[in-house]
Amino acid sequence: MPLPPQPLSQYVAIAEPHHACGPLSNAAELSGMIVMVERGPSSDVCPMPDRYFGNKVVRLQEANAVAAIVVNNIPNEPLIYMGATSGDAAARVQIPSVFVSKETGDLFKQQLGTGRLHVSLSKPAGRLPMLTPGNPQRGTTLHSQFMFYEIWTPPGRDSGVIS
Repeated sequence: MPLPPQPLSQYVAIAEPHHACGPLSNAAELSGMIVMVERGPSSDVCPMPDRYFGNKVVRLQEANAVAAIVVNNIPNEPLIYMGATSGDAAARVQIPSVFVSKETGDLFKQQLGTGRLHVSLSKPAGRLPMLTPGNPQRGTTLHSQFMFYEIWTPPGRDSGVIS
């Protein structure tokens, strides 16, 4: 789901386990919150398809989170698209989600360690959503036969303030 045009403002909580690759032990605490979750890990701790972005966001959605912040688990890496892939639950996602760098996620975690963190999410000004060919949720298709589309807000250098 794309980011809302008007800010969605709420306090932030962290999923337990942080990678949300299985049942959430703190699901009750996540209701009504913007929830942070870590990308990956690429190991048996988080086997496929549990590590797909869509599956993690749906797991948070099922805990009644109002939005998701997915934190990269690789330092100093450029931002990536959280794309849908065959076999994931992306078609069921009904809440907005954003991807942030590990460094930004670390700042958020540091703030949460000293108290509460309140975040506002909205569509960045001056950046139009893009409609791009998506991947089928089941089966296969030829590149020339795409019938699935995803809405993206392109990555950019957006500012934020932690106070």
